[in-house]
Amino acid sequence: MRLSLLPKERVVFKTRVHFITLFQWKNSILMIMGIGAVIVGDMYSFEDKVIVILAGVALLLVLLMLFESFMFWYKTYVIVTNQRLLYSIGWISPFVREISLNRISDISVAQGFLGRSLNFGTLYFNHDHDVLLPLFMIAQPYLFRHHVMNLLKPISHD
Repeated sequence: MRLSLLPKERVVFKTRVHFITLFQWKNSILMIMGIGAVIVGDMYSFEDKVIVILAGVALLLVLLMLFESFMFWYKTYVIVTNQRLLYSIGWISPFVREISLNRISDISVAQGFLGRSLNFGTLYFNHDHDVLLPLFMIAQPYLFRHHVMNLLKPISHD
């Protein structure tokens, strides 16, 4: 990831979408189809070329989808600096956005059971009770929120 920092800007925290995004339902279905084709083909000692071709096509599709899922995970990131929030989603035509920290007033975290178990969730960034953007399936959402909220706290001069 190539990042151009502003003067006096430093990276505070980096995270990605959670690795669970690699395991999408379409990959699972194709993998089950491929395994089923291999089992059926094994029952016939791979004499039926149609079964072998189907298993090969299913395996190829699974590999392509795993590659696509991996690239999405690898190229999607969220970075907090001491001045702004940066995120990039996707890899073929990524959606990139920067938000100044002074536009963010609060961050909410939503997690389901699986999210709590595997430590991922959805982050909602708020400004004057308007949701700026949701970021889905972000790894370590509470740690991310902690770092951003520490930057948003007003500095007391006691």
